[in-house]
Amino acid sequence: MSLADITLRLQGSLSQYGTGRVEVFFNGQWGTICDDGWDFKDARVVCRQLGYQFAVRALYGGQVPHGSGRIWLNEVECKGMEQNLLSCSHSGWEQNYCSHDQDAGVECVSTADILLRLQGSLIKNGTGRVEVFFNGQWGTICDYGWDFKDAEVVCRQLGYLDAVRALHGGEVPHGSGRIWLDEVECKGMEQNLMSCSHRGWGENYCSHDQDAGVECVSTAYKTLRLQGSLSKNGTGRVEVFFYGQWGTICDDGWDFKDARVVCRQLGYQDAVRALRGGQVPDGSGRIWLDEVGCKGMEQNLLRCSHSGWGKHACSHDEDAGVECFSTANVTLRLQGSLSENGRGRVEVFFNGRWGTICDDGWDFKDAEVVCRQLGYQGAVRALRGSEVPNGSARVWLDEVECKGMEQNLISCSHAGWGEHDCSHDENAGVECVSTGKDTRNERVKLALCPN
Repeated sequence: MSLADITLRLQGSLSQYGTGRVEVFFNGQWGTICDDGWDFKDARVVCRQLGYQFAVRALYGGQVPHGSGRIWLNEVECKGMEQNLLSCSHSGWEQNYCSHDQDAGVECVSTADILLRLQGSLIKNGTGRVEVFFNGQWGTICDYGWDFKDAEVVCRQLGYLDAVRALHGGEVPHGSGRIWLDEVECKGMEQNLMSCSHRGWGENYCSHDQDAGVECVSTAYKTLRLQGSLSKNGTGRVEVFFYGQWGTICDDGWDFKDARVVCRQLGYQDAVRALRGGQVPDGSGRIWLDEVGCKGMEQNLLRCSHSGWGKHACSHDEDAGVECFSTANVTLRLQGSLSENGRGRVEVFFNGRWGTICDDGWDFKDAEVVCRQLGYQGAVRALRGSEVPNGSARVWLDEVECKGMEQNLISCSHAGWGEHDCSHDENAGVECVSTGKDTRNERVKLALCPN
């Protein structure tokens, strides 16, 4: 049975308003859910599946009218981000020791009137206590677990460019009235605070001396530069302009993924490598960022995670840098006796030299990108190690990871130019198919007749 065969409904006098007992349609019958382990994460999934925008709270036996008949599910455990309740774990269909006085329910809301505002004397400067408008009332957020990632989401939602820091109780004026949210946990990339996890509306153990706040910035500070004698050639210490001052980045966790983002933002084609303290001239003055963590595909360094503006435990002998390149001279070729037939060792031309690719993690998605870039219709398979003749000289790339849709191999992630732990008996290759052949048929024939 597919997920599409399993539907949900709410039952009870308030069900048309998004509040009621949750029922599941399975095997031709409606049945209830036991409230063992039922919590706000489960309620969020149910509400979204039912078409509501948000969950207000999870309801337990006694808070919803008792059902009758089958009890289909028990010990439901969602992470909160699932699109369907049946993507969550549970104890099995009709595996329970419950009665209907333990039926689970939800309270959902679909109105788009959940707003944010800052309160306090410095709100015009983007600093203040965060308040949420929900169910017709403004209320505060408890600072349990409140951190820079949460502040980033709030500041962006309020129209600021980014966050400077998260503020805790005592750093903002105390609020009054409702405390709407507690244990807010954002990943930092959400567009709306309500996309972050939390304990549930009105569920908290806080007082207003624990109200959370933010300091945001709206000035156009998102500027980078390279410093050092080779900076004009794309190599140097990375500096960030923030709050009217240039400052450096600490090299804690600094890696090739971070370097790729910096180089692209500076207008270069890609990064050659990430540089660390001792590989670039020491800076001076402010150290703005530490523990930068990019995935490598961001368009701007400030879309990467970091520990907060000015939060660091570094000195300038740990300043981070990059080596970038901008010439469009990264090309591919196949080598080996069958290369004219679309089969062979893959080589990359970079910095004036041909070199090979290590087969660590090399797979069909990588082969598809290579074959398309070389002008073939598609790939038949990825070749590894002994399946291609050994190369010589440089090993340029390792740990290449493509999604398969890239137009160029250099758009895929990798460990960095020349960064590898391979020998040439681990060279990667491809078998491509030319125009007019069906790649699916080629792969079927290969599976039936591998030799």
